[in-house]
Amino acid sequence: LHKAKYTIEAPRLILEPGKKKPKRIMTTIGLIDLPNRKRKLRELKELLARPDIKKVMQSTYDLHRFEQLLGPYELNSYSMDIQAGGHVLDENTYQMASLDELQRGFTDMKTNQKRLFSVEGYDKGDMLSVPPAKLTQYAGADADGTRQVAMSIRRQLLKDIRTANYYVELVMPVTQHVIYT
Repeated sequence: LHKAKYTIEAPRLILEPGKKKPKRIMTTIGLIDLPNRKRKLRELKELLARPDIKKVMQSTYDLHRFEQLLGPYELNSYSMDIQAGGHVLDENTYQMASLDELQRGFTDMKTNQKRLFSVEGYDKGDMLSVPPAKLTQYAGADADGTRQVAMSIRRQLLKDIRTANYYVELVMPVTQHVIYT
């Protein structure tokens, strides 16, 4: 911790002496500042503001995380919240649905990234302990799954122009507005 530029409190799985099962315990974790961190955050902020690049996200959780990471930021061309889109198409099946649930319902993807991740011995609740190469692989699969679900939801929404208009004109603006009130 003495070399850390930042510290955070995060839950970590700790195997206590004499116990067989690890327990999730809040732990102080030291973080270093990478040399290009500020540049990468600036690039992310610029990307979010660009109106020529459509943004697709799992849910409003992503918007909260961006705000925590970047502070105030401008978001343009936020075209789809897949969790909200799934709910519009089938409110009984997709209530606060996970990416895995949405992938099973809207794509032919058979791989459950979260399950594979845990089978390999990684805890999604402790991403700081994951080696960078595995984290990159997981993030890439997550982004691809989100994109595939979004494309499928978009096709289904466009089958009924009234449902599509409801999603575009009411659901997306309300989703974005509610997050900031």
